[in-house]
Amino acid sequence: MMSLHHRIALAALLVVVALPLGCRTPSWAPPETVRIAVMPFAAPGEITERPFQIRGWWFGAHDIRQSPNVGHWMSDSLAREMMQLTSAEVIPQHDLRRYLLGQERRLRRAYPDLTDEEIATLMREIPLSDFGRDLGLDKIITGQVHQAQMTHHRTVHTWVSTIECTVQVWDVRELTVTEDGAAPPAPEWETRMSERDWFGSWMGAADALSEALTKRMRRDYFGNPGHFTDL
Repeated sequence: MMSLHHRIALAALLVVVALPLGCRTPSWAPPETVRIAVMPFAAPGEITERPFQIRGWWFGAHDIRQSPNVGHWMSDSLAREMMQLTSAEVIPQHDLRRYLLGQERRLRRAYPDLTDEEIATLMREIPLSDFGRDLGLDKIITGQVHQAQMTHHRTVHTWVSTIECTVQVWDVRELTVTEDGAAPPAPEWETRMSERDWFGSWMGAADALSEALTKRMRRDYFGNPGHFTDL
């Protein structure tokens, strides 16, 4: 028969073995039905309207190359990266563009005398909640481009591309509540990041930034169950 001392030792061993199992926290992942659209990023006119500039002189001379399409490129790049997430259903960008072009055509039919710039202004004034309802979205991602350029040194012929953006994630339910007179909602999540690529294009820097943004979102946004409690 096992002695009292041996029985106590065996019981203590069983407790120690069971502790890691009892204390293990189950992994959590957001529901796979999270439906998201990445809207075209906004970019200031100093980027979109100035594709080429020459600055400085002599040894310090350099040229700056930018693009009017940087907002669409950045949103397309981020959407491509986010499609690799198992926790999100990202609307394909070609479907989103088709929808936005349809909205623009409706505005042109309703206001035939408006210029392209005035139509673009009206498009920016459409509430995000309208897009969310039309597309059946749970979340909407918006962004602003602060810098996107390739800088070429005209004397030593070196170049570097830089891009910097702010990204926000909005909950469509919170945006809808705002229509009932509540205070304007804050984004659920927001971050600002930049990327630099020596001897590369600003498009390559944008793709690298999208990859870094997606990694941060996977960890800091999709890893927080509080963002998905109502889904």
